[in-house]
Amino acid sequence: MKDLSALKELLRRSPLLFGGLFLFTELSQQFYINLSHAAQIQGTDTVKLMVALGQLLVSLIEFLVLAMLVPQRIMEMDLNLPATPFMDFFKKHIGPLTIEGIRALAVCLMWTLLLILPGIYKYIRLFFVPYVVIADPAYQTGQRDALAYSNDIVAGNTLMVFVMTLLLTALDYARGFSREFFPLDQNPLLALIFSISFYFATLYVNVLVFRYYQHLVRKFEEKKPHGTHV
Repeated sequence: MKDLSALKELLRRSPLLFGGLFLFTELSQQFYINLSHAAQIQGTDTVKLMVALGQLLVSLIEFLVLAMLVPQRIMEMDLNLPATPFMDFFKKHIGPLTIEGIRALAVCLMWTLLLILPGIYKYIRLFFVPYVVIADPAYQTGQRDALAYSNDIVAGNTLMVFVMTLLLTALDYARGFSREFFPLDQNPLLALIFSISFYFATLYVNVLVFRYYQHLVRKFEEKKPHGTHV
């Protein structure tokens, strides 16, 4: 119930941002789905590639916004602070987030060269790198390595984080299937119901994941003589 209250407060604090992201994501994905169907009929490989890249870009934009906006608002709520402009927060963190994301991807790819399973394992251990970048004061002052810290806090909790990654992946696939089966131009009512439902589910899972990150940080820091709590 506490996390549901947090979700309600998130939406109350940033209705235009979350609403705008929903419209951008769903309309863009529907556009690329229609374009994909046209490409299949015409058999145009260039259009198929453009569709795949476009869908990937839209998903990446949604991921980046949610990975930053949800933690920003939750941290403000925890400190009883008013909502601050998201663009200021975005500009502050997008550079470090991109750099650490590339580092994490490179590590995962190197581990994948060994076999698929080691790459998946390393991805799970580095799952919280974005949150370390955004939410950890020690990282932001240059006193902590984001990859090493994510690896440390996930240690002993790998299975739970793996379950979370499966949940996020399943939710993403379910959203994609619902768009395919209930196109906006053919089944507008069902498309709207499913898209809104899956979007709220995505927001809620993002809240749960960040709260779990905060829990792991507290547990990890409590083992130290002088921990820094999030």
